[in-house]
Amino acid sequence: LIVVELKRPSHSLSVDDLNQLETYLTLAEKYKNFRGYEGYLVGRKMNDDLKSRLKHRSANFKVWTYSDLLDDAQKRYHDYLKALDE
Repeated sequence: LIVVELKRPSHSLSVDDLNQLETYLTLAEKYKNFRGYEGYLVGRKMNDDLKSRLKHRSANFKVWTYSDLLDDAQKRYHDYLKALDE
């Protein structure tokens, strides 16, 4: 299961947002069994409290800025994007 929570660009990501993502995964588990999960929280920036608490959360939770998301997509599709430019 993959859950992606996209926040509006003006929103600074907080621990409450990560807790909300965790709640979505917990609710999903009530209705469907799954072998594994990943939760992605995406927003403009993280506040300091969220940064410090992420160290103690499961590695299945990922918090990205929009820039991180775009950089990752660009790295994944580098060859494809290069072919488009030619």
